[in-house]
Amino acid sequence: MKYRKLGNSGMHVSEISFGSMFFGGAQYKATDDPVSKEKALICLKKATDHGINYLDCADIYGAYGPAETILGEFLKDFQRSDFVLSSKVMFPMSTNANDRGLSKKHISESIDKSLDRMKTNYLDLYYCHRYDYSTPLEETVRAMNDLIDEGKILYWGTSNWTAAQLERAFGIARCLGLRGPVCDQPKYNLMLRSSADCELKYTVEHYKLGIVAYKILADGLFTSKYIGKILEDLSEQELQSITRYIVDNESKPSQIQFEKVHRLNLIASELEITLPQLAYAWCLSNPIVSTALMSTRSPDRIEENIQAVEISLNKEVLGKIDELLENKPYGDKAYMYESFAYYEMVMEKHPNAKTGIFPFNPRSF
Repeated sequence: MKYRKLGNSGMHVSEISFGSMFFGGAQYKATDDPVSKEKALICLKKATDHGINYLDCADIYGAYGPAETILGEFLKDFQRSDFVLSSKVMFPMSTNANDRGLSKKHISESIDKSLDRMKTNYLDLYYCHRYDYSTPLEETVRAMNDLIDEGKILYWGTSNWTAAQLERAFGIARCLGLRGPVCDQPKYNLMLRSSADCELKYTVEHYKLGIVAYKILADGLFTSKYIGKILEDLSEQELQSITRYIVDNESKPSQIQFEKVHRLNLIASELEITLPQLAYAWCLSNPIVSTALMSTRSPDRIEENIQAVEISLNKEVLGKIDELLENKPYGDKAYMYESFAYYEMVMEKHPNAKTGIFPFNPRSF
């Protein structure tokens, strides 16, 4: 394993990190194929045996807490200082009006619950899981800094914040003599690169912000699962999972975009690597990426994906990929494959979408 600094901090994280999104179920609700505690512990053991030192979680993973509990069960047999451990706060954890968002009250109460579930007295990194439009940003920045002063967290970060939101957070922190975030965790992959490569570019460069990339395999799009198939072969659930990555200019799933995945697989075959390895190696070729987050249900996938840290893609290969995908940012613009129509679909189908408990912009999903 190789390691990189997490943004402008002095803390080092493995180039590939391990996420627990599917442990015990999934965000919001249990899935049809949850990762059991036994299988999760096997995955964690294999990941850490290969040198992964950064383990990522969130209070909502596993449908309100189980993922954190599983991580705590795993860590009890190891030296805590050997790992970089993170969790997140923001999403509703109950029907209680204050059990959500980024208020001082919710952050202070949530960290104690997360620490209890994870059986640790501090987190290395604590994320604001989304931006909270209902809480003054100064309150959130102060609350995260209070946790640092109390020794409950070492650093704080954000997930899926815009450049404008990050700039405001840094401005408030600077004016008040407080610490700003050290990283952002955005979706970032071969098909969806506009956030890290375009919108966040100047903010990342100026503040030396770290990027903790997730969705590297685009919900399974860059695995063997879809190779050799056409859109008509896919189930409604499969199509819904990958729609955001293969839309055309009319925000509809496109066979032309889907076929690019098959051609990416040919590039991987020429390099004698797998498509997932190509996806991870491409992500890590970007120097702003501190770590690529791997979330998998299969222990067998871990060893395959980890080998990507040894793969170096030269300029010729990177150029061939850019030419194929036609989504390389230029200037301040990038092709947006993640359409607003997709978000409208998410908000329509989401079980909590109509209850009014999401105090944030659906564009930040």
